[in-house]
Amino acid sequence: MRLVSRVPCLIGLGFGAAIAAPTGYTYTVRVSTDHGQTLIAHAWAKGDKLRVKLESGERDEGAMRRVSYVLGQDGGRTLFFVDSVDRIYFPFGTGPGAVRPGAIASPTEQVSDIQIQAEALGTGEPVLGYATIRYRMTQDYSRSTDSGAGRVRVHALLEYWGTRDLPAYINPEFLSGLFAARALAGGDALSRRAAAAMERLNPGAVLKYVGTTTTSEAGGNITKTVGTAEITELKATPVDDAMLDLPQGYRRMAFPMPMERP
Repeated sequence: MRLVSRVPCLIGLGFGAAIAAPTGYTYTVRVSTDHGQTLIAHAWAKGDKLRVKLESGERDEGAMRRVSYVLGQDGGRTLFFVDSVDRIYFPFGTGPGAVRPGAIASPTEQVSDIQIQAEALGTGEPVLGYATIRYRMTQDYSRSTDSGAGRVRVHALLEYWGTRDLPAYINPEFLSGLFAARALAGGDALSRRAAAAMERLNPGAVLKYVGTTTTSEAGGNITKTVGTAEITELKATPVDDAMLDLPQGYRRMAFPMPMERP
């Protein structure tokens, strides 16, 4: 999945602290990059559980082509990639029993020299009619690569628009972390630091996220990418608990799904 592979790893952020909701929520997220790539996803959320269905054709690239939908549990620390055709699922994330990001990345890629800062910037523009507070996080770290560029320095500027008028588990950034974490070794350490910073900020529900990543190679080549994730539709509605649980009779896979079906 190339759409947000350069967006910093944020899988550890999960959905935020769970706030009791009487019914649950459905929402639509639009993820886009400055390269013209777009992903649309539909989410059903209640408490610390979430289900995501990808709409865009971007999902047909790579391993994600096998995924029918994704389930999130224990606040987003564990994700389950579910294949309804072969009736299998693959757990991924930082929760108990899940395959962690570093376990499926190249052993030659590592993240080090991590520095993270986070702050509240004051009132932001309304999103979907909700008043927001704007937050900023910066991430600076070194990353090795087996692409021939050697070690690179990464500077990420992440901005969020949050509201306390909705449950904190509503968060489009889940989608960015979903794909970015799979490509980033050392994601555990970066995720833990980022999660701690966001916990201190406590932005509530995040309705919009913009990430700008600048990568500097030792030879002087600089690459800049921008990714945006924004909730475009949101509705309070009953969410059936059964659709948030793992399907009965499916087989758990111990390793990532194959890239192609036979």
